[in-house]
Amino acid sequence: GGWGPRGAGAGGGACFLGGGGGGGGGRPPPPPPATQEWLACHAATANCRPGLSPHAPYSVHRSLFAQAVDWARRWHAPLAVHLAESAAELELLTHRSGSFVPFLQELGVWEPSGLVADVDEVQRLGYQTQPALFIHGNRLPAEAAIPPGSTLVCCPRTSEALGHGLPPLAAFHDRGVRIALGTDSLASSPSLSVLDEVRYLFRRGLHVAPATLLRWATLSGAEALGWQEETGSLEPGKSADLVVVPLPGPPVADPYEWLLGSTQAPACVVIRGAVVWPVATAEGLGEGSSGPMPAAPPPPADLY
Repeated sequence: GGWGPRGAGAGGGACFLGGGGGGGGGRPPPPPPATQEWLACHAATANCRPGLSPHAPYSVHRSLFAQAVDWARRWHAPLAVHLAESAAELELLTHRSGSFVPFLQELGVWEPSGLVADVDEVQRLGYQTQPALFIHGNRLPAEAAIPPGSTLVCCPRTSEALGHGLPPLAAFHDRGVRIALGTDSLASSPSLSVLDEVRYLFRRGLHVAPATLLRWATLSGAEALGWQEETGSLEPGKSADLVVVPLPGPPVADPYEWLLGSTQAPACVVIRGAVVWPVATAEGLGEGSSGPMPAAPPPPADLY
């Protein structure tokens, strides 16, 4: 069993405690004792581990970033930060100006000295603790110094919907930067399906092989959270976590292109060898079952 809203999720995941403090500078916030209490009360389970997420450079005082890194190291917790999501964020960090300033002033937290010096200061967190995840990265240049072992998590449909564009994914991939895919939230994306995200990228015509795109949606995510030994790919000794997707028409030369070019919804979701969707037909999918699988309503999007 697990704990928290994501504790009983897929074969391996992390439940992040997110937060901000002293956003836009402001006064350095005191170390929240609730964070340490939360970490102490939420020990890692067989399928979920605690993580920390100081939200973003415009909402977190630089001293809180340092504190989060210290906690992440001590508790062996992944650290996730939204970074370089928009042009306005870069303007704030680079010039201490732009649309974020009046917004932070209205909140009464505007104090430029409390901001990190630049994007690089946040990226360097990846040298201090691992695993480190940098979310979005839409405005990062292709030569951005992303620390080895860190992960750029792209949320394609959210970034496009908000008009931020996508990071230079092909260039990062060519440099060996690990890329994983996320969904952000239903406030900016039509679903929480990573399969929908990777299919969207495929349709965008990136100069990246379909097999690589699928890896970004599977094993790269497991590596980003430290679960690569347990899940993320179908290998002997790993958890049997998989999604069954029917493919229409005759096969094509590249099965990855066949999968990503399809619009077919998943027919079955398996976690740790057990069918978790569709629940009503799980018994009919076991050994010795025969005949077509009965129709079922679409699965919850965050299952695949």
